[in-house]
Amino acid sequence: MLKPNTLPITLGLAPMEGVTGLSTRLWLSLVGGVPAMTTPFLRATYSFPLGRLPPDYVTELDDPRPLRPYDLMPQIMAAAPEDFMRAASLLPQEQVLELNCGCPAPTSVGSGAGSALLRDPKSYHEFIKYLCDHLGPNRLAVKMRLGLWDADMEFPRLFEGLAQLPLARLTIHARTREERYLGKSHWSWIQWAARQTPIPVFASGDVLEESSLLQLQVIAPQVQGVLIGRGALRNPWIFGELLEGTPPDISLETMIVALKCFVQLERIAGLGFSAWPGHQLQRVKFRELCQLIWSLGPAGTSGYRWSHSLNEIVSWSAELTSLTSDKMEKVLLGRLKMLWNYLRSSVPEVLQDPSLLRVGSTQDFWEGLKIRMATRSLLCSDQPFRLTYQPQWDWVYGGGGKKGAADKIS
Repeated sequence: MLKPNTLPITLGLAPMEGVTGLSTRLWLSLVGGVPAMTTPFLRATYSFPLGRLPPDYVTELDDPRPLRPYDLMPQIMAAAPEDFMRAASLLPQEQVLELNCGCPAPTSVGSGAGSALLRDPKSYHEFIKYLCDHLGPNRLAVKMRLGLWDADMEFPRLFEGLAQLPLARLTIHARTREERYLGKSHWSWIQWAARQTPIPVFASGDVLEESSLLQLQVIAPQVQGVLIGRGALRNPWIFGELLEGTPPDISLETMIVALKCFVQLERIAGLGFSAWPGHQLQRVKFRELCQLIWSLGPAGTSGYRWSHSLNEIVSWSAELTSLTSDKMEKVLLGRLKMLWNYLRSSVPEVLQDPSLLRVGSTQDFWEGLKIRMATRSLLCSDQPFRLTYQPQWDWVYGGGGKKGAADKIS
């Protein structure tokens, strides 16, 4: 069993497009235990960004690491190296930046970005070498897949041109683009790469609880880090579990308050742009929000700490209450359902009823959770239950050829 502060590899939150924006990152910092995070990709094109970045893209970089409780790596997606460099010029000169070469979504691939960069090894190597030459050593990180269709044929050729480049890290999602998120990650390819390069190699894909991390370390012992994406949605407390070696216990009452914090942070993110006119004011207000959340500290599974956090967040954002519209409430409900659709795969069966995903308001959602507990008399709202990985749910999040949230996780 892993013990606190003895984990031999680095843990971090994987980038998830449309999911791990500022509000989710702040919520996960309240959950606690996340030492490093990566932003969703910034899609750099010939016309974006010009002159400035979105105010909530990397707001946390305004504050030094001692105040910010996690490291943050910006991720950029681009089809041309010049577009990447234009975005990079707007970020701190010493900041490590990650190039997304993994996103399998048709919208990314169709525009020549994401995993489309893997189509031709020669142009792929030239793209990354150009970025290394212009950024300088150890400032570029790369996240890639094993290829488009056939790892055995593609990955060795794709990797060959990277092995000696001065990359800060290489993160490998050990599936091809065609596999998306189906089946099991081919971790042996990650170990194969780690043996052949001085670049720190990180693994991405299929770390969902402690036993899967231990299995990865057996198959790929030279891997230096793990980025967790879908596993952090299915169990947001997974980072604490991996550090402590024990699955978390949480009461339904506490989980509801934690989810209400998530909704309130999403509300602030959605309404902030209309409430705070002007790019600079938005950036200042988002920075204030970051500092508030960090000052609260991790709530973990403590009902008291989550209730205190919710009260502080609501109080800080009181000025936004009057701006909430029916349209915004629908957006917030959609975000809540997105998170719950993942999280319900780790809760007791009594809570897994899919009808919760069809409710018409957030209030109906909270009431539905409590009713399911009370009517089945299996748990009281204040009785802790254990969040556990349940493999029978894996098929739900595979993506396959269907469009959906899973397609956007890179």
